[in-house]
Amino acid sequence: MNTAAVPRPAQSGTPRQPFVSFARGFAILTIVAFHFLQKVSLPPVLGLAVSLGGSGIFVYFFFSGYGLARSSASNWLTFWRKRFIKVLVPYYVALVLIFAVIRFVPIYSVDGLTEYLSHFLLYKMFFLWYTRNLGEHLWFVSTIVQFYLALPLLLRWQSRVRPGRFILGVFLTSLAYSSLIVWLGVDWQRIWFSFFLQYVWVYGLGMAVSRESWLAAWIARPWFIYVGLAALAGVVVILLARYFGSLSGLFNDYFMFLVYASALVLLYRLSCVWTPFQRFIRWVESFSYSLYLTHILVFDLYRYFLHGRALLVLDVLIIALLAVGVAIVFQKFTDRILQLPLFQTDAKAIPAGALIPENRPPSAAVGSRTS
Repeated sequence: MNTAAVPRPAQSGTPRQPFVSFARGFAILTIVAFHFLQKVSLPPVLGLAVSLGGSGIFVYFFFSGYGLARSSASNWLTFWRKRFIKVLVPYYVALVLIFAVIRFVPIYSVDGLTEYLSHFLLYKMFFLWYTRNLGEHLWFVSTIVQFYLALPLLLRWQSRVRPGRFILGVFLTSLAYSSLIVWLGVDWQRIWFSFFLQYVWVYGLGMAVSRESWLAAWIARPWFIYVGLAALAGVVVILLARYFGSLSGLFNDYFMFLVYASALVLLYRLSCVWTPFQRFIRWVESFSYSLYLTHILVFDLYRYFLHGRALLVLDVLIIALLAVGVAIVFQKFTDRILQLPLFQTDAKAIPAGALIPENRPPSAAVGSRTS
């Protein structure tokens, strides 16, 4: 690809808004709750609320598009290197941890070297039988890498049309892709329904909101608008599920996002009054990616040692505490790794082809972790 021929990410010196940190922190909590509580017998109403928690993944795609539309990079090769280091290095550390654990505790079965490599080299995203092992949550890494690779094309598209047309375009793209895989009869397969085109609508929406600086105005709307929006979208979700059954799964994403986003804004407004709640959520956000990568490993290990006993709510609380502890340690460990000269993403810090610049002490080659 001619990297000079596509728009570069816009420069921005604006610090992350508190709502962004809150949203990401709350999203990871609901995703973890969704994964953990799926295995627990719950009352129907509570079960429905838990299922909504899985929609937190839309928040991650939304704010990935939101952030990258305003990120800065001198060229696309530098941009990709920076993003891949930030996402893939912790992912590879998590894989090493998982592979080390299953050498002693057989919670997963891996079919030889080819399957190991499918996770490290990410070609698992193209083979159904490789996506089912090591915890299906790792599909997110493959999808976000696809978005990074597609970003130049998305930015070119965005730069050539009005915001409304861009948003309509990405929504129609996702809708057409969903219709295609339903028609092909592969909508139940992870490699198809986790392909980036299924989620380009929410990623592109985040890009548009960022470029047009709509976020502050959107979260400042009167509270009753969000209550009404959540209620209306919730009714649509229920009707789709009732009349279309399993086929509604791909098409209710848009409405599930509306319900989730509306509740998220209301909770954020509440957290601005009750600040300890906001501080807690933003603290969780500080290690959210580590928690995402490791929480299923902790969950599956705990279940393994239950020897078939049914999970109780108390078990879930214990697992949650263990998962947070593991994530914090994992975060500190990967922070140290990302500070190594090999993974520095500041081109000025380390000349190309050298791990330690000439005429500098070794300690000068190690910088802080970049975002």
